[in-house]
Amino acid sequence: MAHTPGLGLLLLADCKGAAAASSGPQWLLRPVPASSAGAGGGVGGAQLRWRCYTGPAAKVGVSLWRKTAALLRALWDEYSDRRYFLKLDADAFLLPGALLAFLGFLDGALHPSSPAYFGNNRIASAEKFCIHRRCLLRSAAWQALLRRRGRADDDPAASSRAHPPSYAQGGAYGFNAVALRLLSSGGGSGGDGGCLSEVAEAIAAHGASGAGLKLQGLYEDEAVGLCMHSHRVPLINVPCFYDWGPCDCFNASSCRAGTPRSKLHRLPLSVHKLRQVSWYEAWWQMLAPREPTHLRELALWERTVD
Repeated sequence: MAHTPGLGLLLLADCKGAAAASSGPQWLLRPVPASSAGAGGGVGGAQLRWRCYTGPAAKVGVSLWRKTAALLRALWDEYSDRRYFLKLDADAFLLPGALLAFLGFLDGALHPSSPAYFGNNRIASAEKFCIHRRCLLRSAAWQALLRRRGRADDDPAASSRAHPPSYAQGGAYGFNAVALRLLSSGGGSGGDGGCLSEVAEAIAAHGASGAGLKLQGLYEDEAVGLCMHSHRVPLINVPCFYDWGPCDCFNASSCRAGTPRSKLHRLPLSVHKLRQVSWYEAWWQMLAPREPTHLRELALWERTVD
């Protein structure tokens, strides 16, 4: 946070009983020096806010999408004045300087009214994104969802070829404000789950019809990708958001950084699945010192291109 002035950080935690009424843990409530406190408290002008999730238990592949829907809605409620949003898992490592450079390039390439959805789809499953006759995207339930969007599709196969359906792996992915507004809209009969609730209903209806392929659960990143596809927002695939690490998550040195055999980009944006503090610290110690050098190289290249 100290490296990212102006950052708005929202933490969504599972809360039960009296904890649901609390304003956050003690470490979050510690006084912040007045010179560095933002509107919500924080470090270096960053804002840190806390929200409780009290909905259905967040079970992976079953109901975690509901918690993600609550998070995205909370992000929009708290920070609707921001231009870019990133959903980041607790076991994902983020390099803020590289991320801000990426967002700067992205912002320069986008029309202000264009939605943007970005992340890494390297391990994306095609189960819910296929376009064959019995697939979800060809189903009556999916077409009904599109009609509610005003996007009825007479030729789903052609549309999918023009806008290939995919989704970003769940460790880290993001949106601009236009796209997040689309995610937060709608709701179906699932309450305030927004677009993700409508996607879940379409999948349930498709399965209940008996005409489609049996779908195994619904993962939160799949739900987000399907929602974006229903609004004709393609994924901007960014390999520098690393899912499961570019090499071994538990051994940062396995990337052979700085050698011809390196598997690591000069400016990685995030690394996912760092399940132990020692792994996280090793990645930070390796990547943080080299980031300023590579950011200067990027700035020099940008001036040369201009």
